[in-house]
Amino acid sequence: MAAFFTADTHFRHANILKITDRHELCHGHVDEHDRYLLDRINETVGETDSLYICGDFCWRNGDDIRDKINCRN
Repeated sequence: MAAFFTADTHFRHANILKITDRHELCHGHVDEHDRYLLDRINETVGETDSLYICGDFCWRNGDDIRDKINCRN
């Protein structure tokens, strides 16, 4: 079991693509942005790990996104 930390993922936040360089990762589409982040997170954390997300997690409700992260928290 390991603990991981990240910050300001900004899931579902389309405007974050306009004010950061994240648009280059996902061709300006928020769904691709979210998939990219989830893939990178899930490549890193395991089912018994803890993930702490500091700062802005999601624009509006993010329960379904939280459920897609492969760790216990």
